[in-house]
Amino acid sequence: MSEMLQDIQVDLFLPEIKATNQKHLLQILSKQVADMTYISQEDLFAHLEEKDKISTFAIGDGIALPNLQMRGIQKSFKALCILKKPVDFQAADSRLVDTVCLVLSPPQEGPLHLRRLARMSRLLKSPNLRRKLREAQTANDMKNVLSEPQSTMLAA
Repeated sequence: MSEMLQDIQVDLFLPEIKATNQKHLLQILSKQVADMTYISQEDLFAHLEEKDKISTFAIGDGIALPNLQMRGIQKSFKALCILKKPVDFQAADSRLVDTVCLVLSPPQEGPLHLRRLARMSRLLKSPNLRRKLREAQTANDMKNVLSEPQSTMLAA
C-alpha cells in the first residue's frame, strides 16, 4: 500500500453519532478508540481535553481533526465519525462541526503525524465527499465512500 493510502486509511468508522457537545463527542471517541487501541479511555480523553485547551481541533467547513501523538500507540490510528447533529468546536469560521476525524500517532512519528493530518484535512475539505459521508448510514457505507477513486486522488 502506498504511503498516501496509508495516511488516509481509516481504522474505525462511526456514522450517525449522537453527541450533545464537543466534550461528549470526545468522550464517545475515547471510549470507542480505547477498545481498539489498548489505550485507557481516561488517558485518551484527558490528553484530548488538554490539547483542546491550547488549540482548536476545528479546521473549518464543519470539520474537526482532533489529534495526538501519544505514548502507548504502536501505529497510527484514525477514526472517522459523522455526527447526527452538528456541535460547536469554536471554529474560526463559526460553523458547527459534523465531520470529525481523530488521528493518533506514536510520539516518534512527528513528521508522519503532520503529513497524516494534512492529507486527511485535504481529503475531508471536498464538499462532495463530505456530502456522501453525511448520507452514509452505516460504517460500511462510509468505508465505500472513501474507497471511491476520486476520494484518494484528493489526498495526494
